[in-house]
Amino acid sequence: MTNSEILNLNYELVQQCVMYQTKKYGWLANKDDILQDVCLIIMEYDNTKLNKIHNDKRMNCFVTGILVRQLYSKNSPAYKKYKKDNERQVAIYDFYDI
Repeated sequence: MTNSEILNLNYELVQQCVMYQTKKYGWLANKDDILQDVCLIIMEYDNTKLNKIHNDKRMNCFVTGILVRQLYSKNSPAYKKYKKDNERQVAIYDFYDI
């Protein structure tokens, strides 16, 4: 099977994993973007390895592993895209009397 077919078969599972993990780690505001990132990672993953994961019925563990690494690590692309810049933002009224 192609990566696209495997993703289509497991899309609901991927959505559930993203919803659970983003809620757990406090990333709920970015869940749609993170879902797209996870789908992109799956689409670009090695086809032979992905077929083995799918046939062994380990997609839940695979997707959860991707999410935990993306959401927990401060060096992950997701952290750099969604959290790092947001943590640096400071409101203007913190510096000026408005």
